[in-house]
Amino acid sequence: MKGNVRQRSAAGVLFGIGLLVLFSVMVGGIFAIGHARAEEPETVTVSQGVRPKFYPVESVRAGVKGYGYTVVQGMQVERFPVEVLGLVKKAGPTGGDLVLVRVGGAPVEVGGGIAAGMSGSPVFIGDTLLGAIGYGFELADPTLGLVTPAGDMAKVMTLLVEAEKAVEAEEGHDEVGAPGEAAETSEAAATSLVGTAEREETSGTGLPVVAFVAGDREQALGWKATFGADALVFAPVATPVIVTGLGQRALDRLRQGMAPYPVEVRTGISGLAGGGIVLPRTGTGTGSGSASAGESNTEQPFPAPGQAFAVQLVRGDVDISALGTITWVEDNKLVGFGHPFLNKGETRFFMGPAYVVGTVTSMAMPFKIGYPLEAMGTLGQDRSAGVAGRVGALPPSLKVEVKVREKGRTPVTTRAEVVWDEELVDSLVGPVLLQSVDRALVRTGKGMATVKVQGRIEGTTSTTTRTNLFASWADIAAAAVQEAVELVDLVARNPFRSVRMTQLSVDVEVSPELRMATIESVRAPSVPVRPGQKVELQVGLRPFRGEPETRLVVVTLPENLTPGPLTITVRGGSSYGGGPRDEQSTGVGGPGETNSGEGDWYYGESEDQPPQSLEELLDEFVKRERNNDLVAEFWPEPDGYGTSDGEGGKGESAQHGQAGSPRDGQPPAGNGAQDGEKTVSQRKPVKVVLPTPYVIAGWIDVDIEVASAAGAPDSEAGEATK
Repeated sequence: MKGNVRQRSAAGVLFGIGLLVLFSVMVGGIFAIGHARAEEPETVTVSQGVRPKFYPVESVRAGVKGYGYTVVQGMQVERFPVEVLGLVKKAGPTGGDLVLVRVGGAPVEVGGGIAAGMSGSPVFIGDTLLGAIGYGFELADPTLGLVTPAGDMAKVMTLLVEAEKAVEAEEGHDEVGAPGEAAETSEAAATSLVGTAEREETSGTGLPVVAFVAGDREQALGWKATFGADALVFAPVATPVIVTGLGQRALDRLRQGMAPYPVEVRTGISGLAGGGIVLPRTGTGTGSGSASAGESNTEQPFPAPGQAFAVQLVRGDVDISALGTITWVEDNKLVGFGHPFLNKGETRFFMGPAYVVGTVTSMAMPFKIGYPLEAMGTLGQDRSAGVAGRVGALPPSLKVEVKVREKGRTPVTTRAEVVWDEELVDSLVGPVLLQSVDRALVRTGKGMATVKVQGRIEGTTSTTTRTNLFASWADIAAAAVQEAVELVDLVARNPFRSVRMTQLSVDVEVSPELRMATIESVRAPSVPVRPGQKVELQVGLRPFRGEPETRLVVVTLPENLTPGPLTITVRGGSSYGGGPRDEQSTGVGGPGETNSGEGDWYYGESEDQPPQSLEELLDEFVKRERNNDLVAEFWPEPDGYGTSDGEGGKGESAQHGQAGSPRDGQPPAGNGAQDGEKTVSQRKPVKVVLPTPYVIAGWIDVDIEVASAAGAPDSEAGEATK
């Protein structure tokens, strides 16, 4: 993606944290060039499949003429003139130099200058490769750009080959790649492949230029005002990620998930605001910057230098892609961009050719708009100097299918394929799922949803399946998808072993009626009860806009239960153990409640007995309470713990956090820990779960008195209310 000037090099020179840096730049006649076009060089056919010779950066001089290749519309590669202005010292991704150039010609001028998406466009001096257009400048002359040297980009190709060899070695193979693959992949080899092009030097004085590095656009504007309009200010430009198939809500969720990465999420053509799409004239054109006869890449198979290509994170009914240009090709491997995409290092992303619709003009920086074609390989490296991948096998992915049915309407199915990246997958799946429901409902608001989630996970023998009921006053779509996203996150970030979810199926049935109820009261025996006795709890429910109902919950006390006060918590299944442990997440989405699934999730029967394997983790996810469950539970104290100072009388509501109540988010403490260690309890709660047709909200603690096993008076009911 052209225009990403966010550097993460060890030198920290380019696009740092707002530090002012003075660069030594050798420029010849920069003030006089304007929009003049450099002299058109002789036609040089771009070789395919063979690493070109590299032009030595140390030999760069102001005034050297060259040319570049890029796609401005469709899939046709066109040539544009380039003039070298000098070096920006120690600003490169590995601490080396970047080359300051001015570009021209019809392919560049039609879009208003260097555009995001031109990144990776190869720049040649004679028959040697100088590097790739890697950076442009915001709030400056749009014909100015920085070239990432080919030697720096060669290191990315080296890492790709080395990573593949490591994988092949693990699988018992000796070699990677086809016969005849370039053997020189070391850093030394990369820097030694210099060309023999004759240098043309200017007779100008080479005026020095003071360049400043801004941390953001606001700072760049301030420095422009301080140092004058002629000051060359570098401002960070995030990599554009072109998105189609997402509405505004899902797009906002994607932006939130991608916030840690140096990208800028943009919508497709229909969602563009400001600026316009500039389409080049039909055909290759006849201007000095257009391709000469026979240079069009329309007949060249993918991949070839100068071609547009896309890196895809999601494909299908939703597409999330980054658009860039191929710099050079070695056999079936390619390198491009000249800057990072996400800067994730080793990756497994979809990669393939792209179609360029046109260029969007912008006062900050123009950018290409386009879309990916068929994925044809895997992007394996994402580094500061560029990206590299191999045509062939596609990367591992998660196939997502969402079926949404609303009462009285035709079902809508959404399908997408998401790259399996443990750090990214939940941020990508969430917007896809939300958009799937929004697409079917064509509304935002209240409702009920019965949701069935099924996940196939490699290395497991069965499908993980869970069905739950969700209700929301404000946003049923967001509430309905939360557990599906959670399941993906569980698998991706589980602490036991690295596995991939291969399929995710989400079946959503939506109804406009709100079937939810609040716990209003609990009637419990007001006289002591014996260990082993059945305790009847009469739970008063208030359905939404309905008449009060009473549900009977019967709890059997353990035979070895210690006499004394005992607190029983009656709650909805989503209030504890089935969602984030906070007072706002009750499974009932109301105004201000997002039901986003964020928080400290509780999966087991006891935090002191966490899952010991991925299988146990998934099993607890499946078996934990549902939002429509009415739950009565308490923590027994067979060791004699449970006596109190008399707080909370018989049949009275217990205080939040009282011994014996799980509502404080922790099981009651057992024997004291030794030497300051955490107290460990091997107990599990006594729990009764009663399914209901409602999403249950609220909770009430009720106290009973446990008598000795010798006997107790006949039961009488006492009531606890909220």
